[in-house]
Amino acid sequence: MAWVDKYKEDDPETYKKIDPKNCCMADVFKKYALEDNTIDFVGHAVALHTCDDYVNKPAFDTIK
Repeated sequence: MAWVDKYKEDDPETYKKIDPKNCCMADVFKKYALEDNTIDFVGHAVALHTCDDYVNKPAFDTIK
Protein backbone atom coordinates (compact mmCIF):
# COMPACT_ATOMS: atom_id res chain seq x y z
CA MET A 1 0.00 0.00 0.00
CA ALA A 2 1.60 3.21 -1.19
CA TRP A 3 -0.21 5.17 1.53
CA VAL A 4 1.80 3.44 4.25
CA ASP A 5 5.06 4.08 2.41
CA LYS A 6 4.38 7.83 2.25
CA TYR A 7 2.93 8.09 5.78
CA LYS A 8 4.91 10.28 8.19
CA GLU A 9 3.60 10.42 11.75
CA ASP A 10 4.58 14.07 12.20
CA ASP A 11 3.06 15.24 8.88
CA PRO A 12 -0.77 15.12 8.79
CA GLU A 13 -0.70 15.94 5.07
CA THR A 14 0.51 12.36 4.51
CA TYR A 15 -2.53 10.88 6.26
CA LYS A 16 -4.75 11.22 3.15
CA LYS A 17 -7.83 11.82 5.33
CA ILE A 18 -7.09 8.72 7.40
CA ASP A 19 -5.93 9.41 10.93
CA PRO A 20 -4.23 6.13 11.81
CA LYS A 21 -4.55 6.74 15.54
CA ASN A 22 -8.31 7.23 15.32
CA CYS A 23 -9.41 4.76 12.66
CA CYS A 24 -8.99 1.02 12.36
CA MET A 25 -7.43 -1.02 9.59
CA ALA A 26 -10.92 -1.99 8.40
CA ASP A 27 -11.44 1.70 7.57
CA VAL A 28 -8.16 1.80 5.64
CA PHE A 29 -9.02 -1.35 3.70
CA LYS A 30 -12.47 0.04 2.91
CA LYS A 31 -11.10 3.40 1.72
CA TYR A 32 -8.79 1.67 -0.73
CA ALA A 33 -11.39 -0.98 -1.66
CA LEU A 34 -9.02 -3.88 -1.06
CA GLU A 35 -10.18 -7.40 -1.80
CA ASP A 36 -10.21 -10.07 0.90
CA ASN A 37 -7.13 -11.85 -0.49
CA THR A 38 -5.20 -8.59 -0.51
CA ILE A 39 -6.31 -7.82 3.04
CA ASP A 40 -5.12 -11.26 4.17
CA PHE A 41 -1.78 -10.75 2.44
CA VAL A 42 -1.23 -7.27 3.89
CA GLY A 43 -2.29 -8.26 7.39
CA HIS A 44 -0.52 -11.58 7.67
CA ALA A 45 2.38 -11.71 5.19
CA VAL A 46 3.40 -8.04 5.32
CA ALA A 47 2.36 -6.84 8.79
CA LEU A 48 2.90 -10.29 10.35
CA HIS A 49 -0.32 -10.42 12.35
CA THR A 50 -1.16 -13.94 13.46
CA CYS A 51 -4.91 -13.38 13.74
CA ASP A 52 -7.49 -10.96 12.34
CA ASP A 53 -7.99 -8.94 15.55
CA TYR A 54 -5.79 -6.16 14.14
CA VAL A 55 -8.52 -5.20 11.66
CA ASN A 56 -10.59 -3.54 14.38
CA LYS A 57 -7.69 -1.91 16.23
CA PRO A 58 -6.15 1.49 15.45
CA ALA A 59 -4.38 1.44 12.08
CA PHE A 60 -1.32 3.03 13.69
CA ASP A 61 -0.59 -0.25 15.48
CA THR A 62 -0.21 -1.97 12.12
CA ILE A 63 1.61 0.70 10.12
CA LYS A 64 4.13 1.87 12.72
